[in-house]
Amino acid sequence: MAAYKGHHYAGANNHFWRCLYESGLVPEKLTHLDDVRCPSYGIGLTNMVERTTRGSADLSRQEMRDGKDELIRKVEQYKPLIVCFNGKVIYELFSGSKCTVGRQKDPIPGTNTVVYVMPSTSGRTQTYPRATDKIPFFVELKTLREEVKRKNADTCIGKQ
Repeated sequence: MAAYKGHHYAGANNHFWRCLYESGLVPEKLTHLDDVRCPSYGIGLTNMVERTTRGSADLSRQEMRDGKDELIRKVEQYKPLIVCFNGKVIYELFSGSKCTVGRQKDPIPGTNTVVYVMPSTSGRTQTYPRATDKIPFFVELKTLREEVKRKNADTCIGKQ
């Protein structure tokens, strides 16, 4: 649906936009049509692989390697404080190892960017099928964002 509509998280059963607002990460209700406004809230959206698929199983190893390299390049260029992976599967493909949801111990390779993994916001996710199941992870991400911003500000002050 996202590819068809040309906007991130455009599916009617995707909980991304509701969770983003109800967690307090953004101060107003947004929809997939507002995805271009996310940078004004300090949120960037991207994909590991730009082509559409039904699922990660449809991606080749080469596409994943290329996608990983491109994501690292974007992180090096834009220097976000946090990169959040929407779904364990995509992070596990990126990292090459199993994980649990939440903050990961290792940053994005070659950077200091913190990694956070949340359950997929797709309504098809069996472990967390409702938006209310996912909102706590968005709240935790908001808390992590505030903590990392504070730490970064303290580090910058300490350097002066």
